[in-house]
Amino acid sequence: MVFQSLTDITVQILEATILTFARIWFIILISILLSLVFGTLAARVDSARAIIIPVVDVLEAVPVVAFFPLVLVFFLDDVGGGLGLELAVDILILTATLWNMILAAFEGVRNIPEECIQLQNVYRLGFFSRVRKVYFPSAYSRIVSNISPSFNSALFYITLSEVILIGNRSYGVFGIGSLSISFSSSGNIPGIELLILILVIFITMNYYFVIDPWIRSSQKYSFDSEAKAVGKTKSGVISSFAGSIRTRTNQVMISGERLVSAITRTGKPAERRERRRLSLSSKELNYFVGALLLLMLSLAIYSILEAGFYQAFVIYFFSPAFLWDSLIGLLYDLGRIGIVYVITVITMVPVAVILGTRKTLGRVFTSILQIIYSIPAPIFLPILLITFLPWMAGYFGESVAINSVVIIIAFLSAASYVFFNVYGAMQTIPSELDMVSKAYSIKGFKRFRKLTLPAIFPSLVTGSVASIGSYWGGLLVAEYVLFAGTKYEVHNGLMKSLDIAMATGGTGLLRADAIDIFLVLVIVAISFLVTLRLYNVANKKFSINT
Repeated sequence: MVFQSLTDITVQILEATILTFARIWFIILISILLSLVFGTLAARVDSARAIIIPVVDVLEAVPVVAFFPLVLVFFLDDVGGGLGLELAVDILILTATLWNMILAAFEGVRNIPEECIQLQNVYRLGFFSRVRKVYFPSAYSRIVSNISPSFNSALFYITLSEVILIGNRSYGVFGIGSLSISFSSSGNIPGIELLILILVIFITMNYYFVIDPWIRSSQKYSFDSEAKAVGKTKSGVISSFAGSIRTRTNQVMISGERLVSAITRTGKPAERRERRRLSLSSKELNYFVGALLLLMLSLAIYSILEAGFYQAFVIYFFSPAFLWDSLIGLLYDLGRIGIVYVITVITMVPVAVILGTRKTLGRVFTSILQIIYSIPAPIFLPILLITFLPWMAGYFGESVAINSVVIIIAFLSAASYVFFNVYGAMQTIPSELDMVSKAYSIKGFKRFRKLTLPAIFPSLVTGSVASIGSYWGGLLVAEYVLFAGTKYEVHNGLMKSLDIAMATGGTGLLRADAIDIFLVLVIVAISFLVTLRLYNVANKKFSINT
């Protein structure tokens, strides 16, 4: 009987895993198609660039959790039924995969060499020929390099989106997310452990037999040395996963600079001339594409306002009590994020620096970390609640214990961004500087201050931005949990308030919309006031130029 039960569970997990992976790959393929269209338009049509890039930059900076209330209200209430539920799940995954791919396609097409521009003019290629023979191939390698982090991000958020609780109603589609929730609610820890084991096997096979070969095969379409350098180091082969992580996180800062330029219109004259040179559009095409995109953007904004965001803003943003509660919750969450970030730097940076100088050990460890990083952090939550939390509560009390669980989940959700960025930076330190430091016997702290720190600091900043943005998802998962009939919650937190608002349903969704607006405004403000300035300092004072 036990064997039969184990067999049934195994079959169920295999079916759920296959279905979830199929769902993610379907969304990734849609993301690739959309990124080719919008990325190419942004790179080649002036009016499209003026609209698409600022919008995508903002959406890229906003945590995926901010899209939850909008998707829930629109697709579950307005569309409804099985179709609405499946679309809600798919759109939530899409928000985790699309924006970085559009930016990747934009970068690829924008960086087409001048010789190729001249050749397509000499051969008088038509619009569709240019798209098929020049623009899409130039964007292809950049997009493919973003598939690995996009897949991992989708895998994380699908555990949140496959089961949606609103008030007393539960919405779910079959997959590893719904299965993990089912195991958690029944206290089936062996089932969760088996799910993790099967996930590890699928993730390993998915990466080594699908993603990694795809990344390497795409490098032949690159016009520059960047994609060809992905997977190479000064001493051997580095994981293309690490290269794709670095590409993914560097886009955060690059896109932020473009956003500032688009809004303030302070772009240099040379940059404006470059945009004119790259444009293939006539005035008529510019006007047509710009008008079409503005219409689409206007309809999207109208739909968002109609979905309840305007009403939520009017009701809650003129309420001092709501603003005060949200501010206090925000401060609590920023404090937690600060603690997680300090732990991330203390643990990930030294390991990355040490492994960056050890070829064989570095390859083995990064391969292991790739698999661990790909496992959705929410799956570990039931195990922590059953084993770690009671032990921690016995020594330090329940409040410290539940906050420790929140910090662990947030750490697992994004700390590896810092590791892979710093590790990649260590791999790119010029060999000449290594030789000079050895020749002059520069060792220990002096070497770290003079060579290592300037080499890793810009990458540390970009990795930190990506990690901090993803910590919000970990907080949303762990700050308010119903597990096996028991409620686990922190004392205060903005993500806890969002969890409760979505779980309440009804008028609670309006409060969730208001919290969503508040979070987006905070994230955008932090991006402008802190992140961009920090990145500029990193590039000016700590970069190594060869």
